[in-house]
Amino acid sequence: MKPLLSIALLLCVASAPATELSALIESLPEVRLKALADTADLRAGNTPEMINGAVIVRDRLLPFIVTLESKLDERDEKETRVLIERDLEAISRDAHIRGHSAGWGGTVVSVETAWAVVDHLEARISWCVWQLTQDAAKFDFDAWHTRWVTDSEQNGPE
Repeated sequence: MKPLLSIALLLCVASAPATELSALIESLPEVRLKALADTADLRAGNTPEMINGAVIVRDRLLPFIVTLESKLDERDEKETRVLIERDLEAISRDAHIRGHSAGWGGTVVSVETAWAVVDHLEARISWCVWQLTQDAAKFDFDAWHTRWVTDSEQNGPE
């Protein structure tokens, strides 16, 4: 009887992180939509407000991508955060260079640069969810993804 109890206990402990990860994944569309709703006025405002709106959305999504990607890569969250922030800096720099190389100049480049980072985080979260749930028989990625992207403001300011 004792070995069966040990096995049952191990199964419960092993499934706890998976349950937490599943709950986190299920909550992400609502987290994203709330971040967008909370920043709607900023995103419709002047350039500094639009940039601030992007920064707020970025800051809300960043902890989630750190958790997801650290689970996916089986890496420490601190190390994962450093790598993600390095990538975000590269995305930001690329958007800045592309904006100026296209002759835009001015404040539109700053806004586009800020939202390029958010777009990257959103895509990266979706990719991590897809990777982490490929073997989950009961998870409907298409339904999750529809909830993730069905907002008309998914690409930042208009």
